[in-house]
Amino acid sequence: MARILSIQSQVIYGHVGNSIATFALQRLGHDVLAVPTVILPHHPGHGRSHGEPTSPQRLADWLKDLETSGWLKDCDAVLTGYFASADQIEPVAKLIQRLKAQNPKLLYLCDPVFGDNTKGLFLSRDIPAALSKHLLPLADMASPNAFEAGELAGQRILEPQSAMKAAAALGPSNVFITSVPMDGARDQIEVGTLSWQRPGAWQRPGAMQKTGSWLAGAPRHNNAPHGTGDLFSALVLGHMLNQVPVPSALRQSVATISDLVAASQNPERDELPLIEKQNSLIRSHVNVSLTALGAGAEGQWVAGVAECPRGWLVVLKDLSGHTPSRFRICATFKELLDLQEAPSVITADVPMGIPNVAGRGGRKCDTAARSVIGARRSAVFTPPSRAALGEDDFNRACIVNLKNSIPPRKVSKQTFGIFPKIREVDEALAPEDQARVFECHPEVAYFVMNAERAVSTPKRIKNVPHGEGLAQRRSLLAASGFGVKFLASFDMPRAKAGQDNFLDACACAFTAERIAKGEAIQLPQDPDHGLDRDGRGLRMAIWG
Repeated sequence: MARILSIQSQVIYGHVGNSIATFALQRLGHDVLAVPTVILPHHPGHGRSHGEPTSPQRLADWLKDLETSGWLKDCDAVLTGYFASADQIEPVAKLIQRLKAQNPKLLYLCDPVFGDNTKGLFLSRDIPAALSKHLLPLADMASPNAFEAGELAGQRILEPQSAMKAAAALGPSNVFITSVPMDGARDQIEVGTLSWQRPGAWQRPGAMQKTGSWLAGAPRHNNAPHGTGDLFSALVLGHMLNQVPVPSALRQSVATISDLVAASQNPERDELPLIEKQNSLIRSHVNVSLTALGAGAEGQWVAGVAECPRGWLVVLKDLSGHTPSRFRICATFKELLDLQEAPSVITADVPMGIPNVAGRGGRKCDTAARSVIGARRSAVFTPPSRAALGEDDFNRACIVNLKNSIPPRKVSKQTFGIFPKIREVDEALAPEDQARVFECHPEVAYFVMNAERAVSTPKRIKNVPHGEGLAQRRSLLAASGFGVKFLASFDMPRAKAGQDNFLDACACAFTAERIAKGEAIQLPQDPDHGLDRDGRGLRMAIWG
């Protein structure tokens, strides 16, 4: 759970501004402090109303009271939207500066609300000027619509390429531009959303990740109710704070909005059905196209990782589909976290998150994975307790694990054999790294590739590679987007790794692509359960 300060408009009736963002963020599991810049009985789309803008001094006083009371010291993110006057912006900017000085990991998303393609500019020009001067330089993320992005960048946005140029001119590292006109297919697609990430060095730990440039297309609907932009900003921020990779957060947010807009296509509805369709805030199954722009760009790679004698075998896949997949060996896990391709998602076949007390069958995700892959269940090792993981002697590790497991059990020799790899990953990861680093299991990936059926033959028999099992997995990978030429390119003697290591790394890369696009399954599959975390705060889940 993150704490979010949301500063924007508020209505008594309807779902716009804080009146939509607060519920959406809370439904995603976050704590929200909602500060209104104006209070209205309803949004202007319903006609004239008697609203009361918050005076700049009162707004500054409210923010100061929240700050001096200590309720902002644990703030993880700030979201700003509609401002009633330019004078409200400077006190908000000063607060964000102070919060960022206290917490360098704080995320700030600026949603610059002042116009759209239908009405043009509906607020005075001093508001976009104040946003450019005071807030955009502080923002980690911005979510303007195409009109607002064009106004702020001083150019018109006519298609995705001009949107990318505008995004580059705005300043924040991540820019999400909504209502981007799509190339062709206008009968099927109405809105494109572009996510762009400024090239260069990695951002501070925990704040940002490389995302590349993405275009999400949603099914077309006419007469969308107000509030979709406010909801989009809240969803993107909420998903990212839940450690969802940016491409997946983008896709899920667009899918949710498309779902709600479709449900509002009723003459009797004048608002988004936020409460009735609240489950869609968590996950929507609306078909949304997600296209990576630019071949081989940073952040548009994903990486699958399998252990090997020389360290870690990494398979890299370009999500744009224009650059051939590649593989390499990394000597350490820390090395692969800094690959030049800057993959947006890294998946590895190694336990992440070690329990203080080991339970029967291991973690819940281990039990869930075994139930999925059936006959291949023995491929899922049971992690030790954290205390046992620190032991270098097998007998000693068994004794320690007996004392730290319920019911008491020893450590298997197979699991003990990968203790050094588990320790290496555990030492390399902090909880914030899991925004892009995920645990997976190759056999779960093969299960997904095989139409959700477990692969019938093993990869190894008596620890010797099994030709039929390897051939079956190679065939599944070829049918899932890995070129036959690439699958045949692995140089075993030179890499000092087996074909099974290579195919497993490919399977992990398959899962990484599914995670990036928001298509992966998470084990255990229990949306109401919440994520298990170990004593260090590391997520314990297996993806496929």
